[in-house]
Amino acid sequence: MEKAHIEAVSDSLYQDQVYTYLLKNYKPISAKTNVQFLEYETESICAFQQQFAYGISFNIDECAEEGFARMAVTFPKVKIEKLKTWIEDINKDSLSETNNYKWNDKTLEYGPKDHGAGCYYTISEKEKTWVVSRRCGC
Repeated sequence: MEKAHIEAVSDSLYQDQVYTYLLKNYKPISAKTNVQFLEYETESICAFQQQFAYGISFNIDECAEEGFARMAVTFPKVKIEKLKTWIEDINKDSLSETNNYKWNDKTLEYGPKDHGAGCYYTISEKEKTWVVSRRCGC
């Protein structure tokens, strides 16, 4: 995983910072699948899945008008410290006030210190992979 510096990808309809990072650093090996569109804006994608090289997969669902937007990316196993640093770097490139974020090492969750509005990243360990989930909302 390289440093997660995010730049816009002009040919992508969807501009999630994690998705943009994956497009810049890994080769997509599938088209977007399970694509859903907003009800009120039928050309705007609000959910999809896509596979990338090295066993990486990306899932996003922002179709709900209320509540949390959800994203999950699956990575092959790496050292947990490296994954935590990647999450911190991704979060720095978002609009979040990163100095107000902290790790809860018991739950492997990274989120706002005040437990309020913002994005929460959670790391889940599987047999051969890590799953990084993010939910954002107020």
